[in-house]
Amino acid sequence: MATIPFLGVSGQFFNLKHIQEMIDIITTGGKEYYIRFGFNALRLFSNENNLSLSDMDKLGQEISLQQTLSLIHVGFREGHRKMKLEFKLSIDD
Repeated sequence: MATIPFLGVSGQFFNLKHIQEMIDIITTGGKEYYIRFGFNALRLFSNENNLSLSDMDKLGQEISLQQTLSLIHVGFREGHRKMKLEFKLSIDD
C-alpha cells in the first residue's frame, strides 16, 4: 500500500493512502481522515448544492470555491460513514 505525500494550499503536508476499494486516508497533523467519492457522495453533493445532473456535468469546467469545499467535505463524511466512524468536522473546519 503506497503512501503519497503532497503539499496542501496552506503549506501543510498531507499523506494520501489507499486502504480499500474507493476509500482513501488523508493524514495531517497526526490524524487520519477517510475520504470516499461514490454515487452517494455525488447525490449528497448535488442535493446540498442544488445541482441537477446537467449542472454536475459542467463542474469540470466551472466550479466555485464553495462547491469545491462542499465536495471535499461530502467525501470525508462519506468515507467516515463507510468506515462506520463519526465525522464531526464542519465545512468551516
